Amino acid sequence: MRARGLMAVAGLTVLYTSPAHAYLDPGTGSIILQGLLAGIAAAMAAAGLYWARVKNFFSSVFSSKKLADSNPEQDPEN
Repeated sequence: MRARGLMAVAGLTVLYTSPAHAYLDPGTGSIILQGLLAGIAAAMAAAGLYWARVKNFFSSVFSSKKLADSNPEQDPEN
């Protein structure tokens, strides 16, 4: 019951907002662009830091499979 009341108040608040009459200067767009570029650069740096681990993991998975295929266990009766 309490959640419904909060949802109703939140809905009414969104519906009855007044205009802000705010001004966004060109510097705001520049800051937004810098933030996006910084996020992309951070993601690339994190990927670069973990690339060696990922590469080693996959190479170990595929090399162990090749070892098992190329060196089958010998028959103990021979």
